[in-house]
Amino acid sequence: MIEDWIDTLCGVWAIDLDGFKTVKSYNLIADANFPTSIDPAELERNPIALTIPGSAQPIYSKGDKHVTWYGVTEFHVAPDIEKSRIPGLMPWYGRILRAAATKVQLSGTSAAISNFVIVDRLDGIQGPMSLQYGAEDEHWGFIVNWMVEETFAGSAWPVTG
Repeated sequence: MIEDWIDTLCGVWAIDLDGFKTVKSYNLIADANFPTSIDPAELERNPIALTIPGSAQPIYSKGDKHVTWYGVTEFHVAPDIEKSRIPGLMPWYGRILRAAATKVQLSGTSAAISNFVIVDRLDGIQGPMSLQYGAEDEHWGFIVNWMVEETFAGSAWPVTG
């Protein structure tokens, strides 16, 4: 279930950047310490990724047991919405795509993940766009819509006829 792999997905977004910076990606299960707002000054030091599950589509019968999970990850990457920052935001598309492409099965989890992808839609990656998570000022960021397909074997979901 989601509690077996969501922190691994959060770890995908802890992208190493130039200059000894890493995206700070908050876990949802272990060491869960989601912020109530984001200090824009912190974004100068380290961008922040917040992963939020959105929905689950279960399918279960005697022969097939799996759940398709959908969610978003918000990348908060600049401390304001100054247009002069837009050229510096362009590398984020590649950073996000490369991070997701290296972990399509979320290796290292106890769950049977058959697929993890950024959704194949017009809104797969949105941005750069103005984001505001809490009471802070608006700032530049990206929203990534993702999907995880999880399968279950044997008695993980007991289904009888």
